[in-house]
Amino acid sequence: MKLYIENEVRRATPGGTRGIKSITNYSPIFRTIQKARAEGFTDVLFLDAATGKNIEECSSSNIFIVKDNVILIPPTNGTVLPGITRKSIIEIALHLNYVVINDPFLP
Repeated sequence: MKLYIENEVRRATPGGTRGIKSITNYSPIFRTIQKARAEGFTDVLFLDAATGKNIEECSSSNIFIVKDNVILIPPTNGTVLPGITRKSIIEIALHLNYVVINDPFLP
């Protein structure tokens, strides 16, 4: 993947849709995604709204950073929402003896 890191537009804000998965979660970033794709990127990586320092999510999906047998994922916190795909990947990773760390991480 070729990710564009967005430094100005925030994908989600704390308290936004109150933890509800909805199309309204994604419509505010539509132009950012279009711009990134026009420049040859496959997706947009968004930083957290509170500080703009931590990796949060791609445009419409969780992000998992894998190094050796460790998988880093941002925690569910109101802007990163829990979901069955996320849960399934974590369960499979643990079953395959990966160490899964739910923690914000710097870009």
